[in-house]
Order: sequence, then structure tokens, then C-alpha cells
Amino acid sequence: MKNVNPILCKMMSLGIACLFIVGPGLTVIAAEYAPAASGFLARQSMAGDEEARQSVSLPRETEEQLITKHAKTVVDALAEKDFATVADYVHPKKGVRFSPYAYVKKAHRSFTPECVSKMMNDSTVYFWGTYDGSGHAIELTPAEYYERFLYQKDFARAEDIHFDQLTERGNTLHNADEVYPDAHFVEFHLPGSEELAGMDWASLIMAFEKWNGQWYLVGMIQDQWTI
Repeated sequence: MKNVNPILCKMMSLGIACLFIVGPGLTVIAAEYAPAASGFLARQSMAGDEEARQSVSLPRETEEQLITKHAKTVVDALAEKDFATVADYVHPKKGVRFSPYAYVKKAHRSFTPECVSKMMNDSTVYFWGTYDGSGHAIELTPAEYYERFLYQKDFARAEDIHFDQLTERGNTLHNADEVYPDAHFVEFHLPGSEELAGMDWASLIMAFEKWNGQWYLVGMIQDQWTI
């Protein structure tokens, strides 16, 4: 298939069935594009030979590319407060846990996909954990938690995006890889400003786990400067 005419390749890419005769041996190639198989299905037959069938695979996304793409979709949805879209990526069974700091506790507030889709309209005051320093209870509505923790900065504009790199930048320990041992992580990091000596940096970290062949969001973790 290396020497297939560019015109044939174009026809194949458009989903047009093609018949092409190659060289003195009269090799006949019938080709069609099969989207469901993510590749070209090629059929070759030589004069007097039985038809041979082979699959020519197209490049597939790596898990890192796929999970990072999911994370970017989620962070863009967060920027627009589009929690219906966020809910589409939440784990159907486990839901998603919201952690206000990098040290994840299993008692941190979790929501099902259905609850996530309605978060901004939920006026219930929930317990989300304790504030760094004071140890006081974090008791906020989902909309208040969104402003104070979840989307405290415009993470959709982050240029520093890291895959499976849990970097400890502050005093808080990272334990997400212990709480989510089967997960992959995507971090959206925004560095601090010179005016505040870099102490206003912040990160949004998403944890994705595989279920039924798909990657779903199971954790959203905030990381920031702590006392």
C-alpha cells in the first residue's frame, strides 16, 4: 500500500470505494474507508489467488492525549459554569470527589453525575473539609465553593499543563496517587505574580479512572499556597 496513488488515497479518505490496478502482475486493490474500525480496510487479489484481506491501522490517540483532551473539555466547561458538560465526564458509579487542598481525604464531598449537573442551582450548604491554618469547617454552597476553591483562578487559560506529575509546590503534601492508585492526573497550573512574590499560585488537578473502557473524572483537587 506504500505506493498507492495520492488520488486513490484522497478517494479513500472521502469514503469512496476504489478499484485500482497496479503493475505488470495486475494486482487489484479494492479499498474503502471504515470509520468504525478506525482504519482502512484493504482487499487485494492476485490473478489466480484467493482474495486476501488485511487491516491497515490509522494512528490512535494515546491514553495521555485522550485523558488530557477530556480534562481540557472539563476545564473549559468549568470556565463557562457548564456543569451539565462536566457531569458527562464524571464517573457513573463513583461520582467525583472535591478536595479543597492537595491532601485528599476520603471524607471530602463527593457528587454523582446528576448532582454535578445541578450544582450551580443547589442552595444547600455542604461541609467540604477544613480551612488551612484555622482548621475551621469549610461550609459553603456549591456556587460558593466554585468561587472560593474550584475555579478560584481562570484555569482554562493555564499554559502549564502536566500529566501524571504531582508536584509539591507548597507546604501541603500530595497524596492523590495513594487515594486514587488507578488514576491518571492532569494538572492546570497558574504561577503566582511578582507583586505577591509568587505566593498566589494555584493549580487544579483532575483525576481520571478507567471504567468499562472509558476514562472518567473521579477527583478534582485544588492546590495553592498554604500556611
